[in-house]
Amino acid sequence: MKTTASREAVGVFHFLPHKIPLSFPDSLGPFAARLQPARRPADKLANTELGFRLSSQIFQIDYSFSYFHGFDKSPSIMFQPVFNPFGAPQDMLITPEYKPYQVFGADFVTTRGQFALKGEGAYFRTEDTEGIKPFIENPHLKYVLGMDYYPRDDMHLNVQFVQKIRLKYDPNQEQRRLQELGVYNPRVADRREQSLSTMLKFEPLNFTSVQLIGVMNLKDRDFFLLPILNYQFADGLNIYGGATIFSGPEESPFGRSKPYSRAFVEVKYSFSR
Repeated sequence: MKTTASREAVGVFHFLPHKIPLSFPDSLGPFAARLQPARRPADKLANTELGFRLSSQIFQIDYSFSYFHGFDKSPSIMFQPVFNPFGAPQDMLITPEYKPYQVFGADFVTTRGQFALKGEGAYFRTEDTEGIKPFIENPHLKYVLGMDYYPRDDMHLNVQFVQKIRLKYDPNQEQRRLQELGVYNPRVADRREQSLSTMLKFEPLNFTSVQLIGVMNLKDRDFFLLPILNYQFADGLNIYGGATIFSGPEESPFGRSKPYSRAFVEVKYSFSR
């Protein structure tokens, strides 16, 4: 059996973080919180982000292996107490910092009639290789198992299960290290995190499509919804309407983002010469 392989490489010379802004309380227990400017990687050759992928196929299964060397799009949050002239802590400096990491990944997809089965996983090697730096993300594994279903030509359903497993990680030790460094009442993550996501795309009428994307964290039951309605008003002219909706308990990942829920309308015109 003869198979072919393809190779891809990409370089990114300007770092772009996630767009959701960070927010912190005005005080951390006995301390006044002072948010500092985020430390981003400078635009220089040494900070170029690089990615490589090798793709092939076997027994009607498409698969690939990949490698990425760059920076986390979500910052590590660094806490540093500030002491008064008498040697007692009075303020806490909070500095978001985008840390480098390496990602080793693999994925596959195969189709069976109206169904497509897919999966991908990756090992994230961070700066905290020994799991002893509480302000920096531990090395961790992430994997996704999913299924696509095409019941009709105008409908597409996708369902995915996502899990993150932190390595060399003990929540009790992590909390103790943060307390020793002066962080008041620290909240630490679980060793394992699971979530479900779904995407439904449907074209009920000519020139009209509806899309719904949803993500729910299984532990906190917090969720994110993105409904989008698209109407093709004329050739090259599309009108989009929708909303980004965050909800959940106050201290949950999506619950903290409730203030960023928005409705939007977008008009897009494409033309060719």
